[in-house]
Amino acid sequence: MNFFTSNFKPQLFVSGVLVTATLIVSLSVAFNCWFYIYAPDSDLKRAQNAEKGGYEVIVVGSSRANAYVPYFEERFKTLNLAAGGAKPYEMKRRLEHALRFSAPKEIIIDLGFFSFNRYWPGSQTYTEYFFTTTFTRSDTLHRLKRFIFYSLDYRNLFTNLKQLNKPKKDHKKVQDKKKKAGSLLPNKKAFFKTEEFYMRDGYNPTPFKQYQYDADIFDTELHAILEMGYLRDIEITLITSPVHARLLNILDIMGLWSDLENWKIKLVELNERVAKEYNQQAFPIYDAMIFSPSTMIDIEMSGNLYKENSHFKPFFASKVLDSIRLRGNVQPNHYVLISSKNIDRHLEVQSKKKEKYRMQKPNIYNDLLQRNITIKRAKKYLKID
Repeated sequence: MNFFTSNFKPQLFVSGVLVTATLIVSLSVAFNCWFYIYAPDSDLKRAQNAEKGGYEVIVVGSSRANAYVPYFEERFKTLNLAAGGAKPYEMKRRLEHALRFSAPKEIIIDLGFFSFNRYWPGSQTYTEYFFTTTFTRSDTLHRLKRFIFYSLDYRNLFTNLKQLNKPKKDHKKVQDKKKKAGSLLPNKKAFFKTEEFYMRDGYNPTPFKQYQYDADIFDTELHAILEMGYLRDIEITLITSPVHARLLNILDIMGLWSDLENWKIKLVELNERVAKEYNQQAFPIYDAMIFSPSTMIDIEMSGNLYKENSHFKPFFASKVLDSIRLRGNVQPNHYVLISSKNIDRHLEVQSKKKEKYRMQKPNIYNDLLQRNITIKRAKKYLKID
């Protein structure tokens, strides 16, 4: 019998393990609590930034809207109200709060089809506490509940540590540096990972309770956002997210193409209806969620345009915005300005381009189709003999 076995005390060992585990959990919770309140992208920080006031441009939308921010920051005092997975409800609440302190000239709204999802968490999980002028008992309890769950999630520790050490990028310098080094290589792994998310969870339609297009959002949240522009004399620019053509193919495979078309039709109808209510000219809608030379680019050539097929880079965002703002001098390859006059023709053209893309690149479509079948079989969504 050696020294360690002869002196081993189970009770002391268990106590040591418990103390160590408690210490690690406590430190993790403490750090998550601190980050939740003071992180640059936290709800509280965004609210505090909004309260500084004096902003000329406000950018709002899901995480994709972040790509538009550097373009405007170079030219105007810009407030970034982008939030990962934000639904129009969150966009509306953030704008209502920001407009109490600023009178911007323009609001840029990035609209993604995924945000109009009946099953995607929206108002019921949104931290109202930071964007209400009066505090109620339910607001405080809601904040406390979300705060506790966030703090206890150990995964947030690693995410927050990584975010904390992330320096603020000068996107133009980074882009120039990468160009000189020839290192604008695409992240193929990120492309495939994102595709699997949308096929496994993100765009899984009813009855699997993952995605269902919710048209009611237009008449509630988005209607209110458009009203803000007319009531406060603010120019609103609506841009649909220029996702990669591979993701558009996934929508088709998942049986959601007709919903996507109806979404665009409803967007045009609402925009013009609200304009008519206020006897004003309708705000411009730039449909960049299309089959275009940039969105159809091969993954191998997409390094300076896409992080992955759902998120585009600031460099691509600047190309879209340049083509919008310099319409007389730049060929608008990145978007189509849609209205009731051209929406039907536009959707017809896009449907033909979808079929042409499938015929020109059958390997891509067949690969996505087979991966979708494999994922569904693994998740028992689909029985295949």
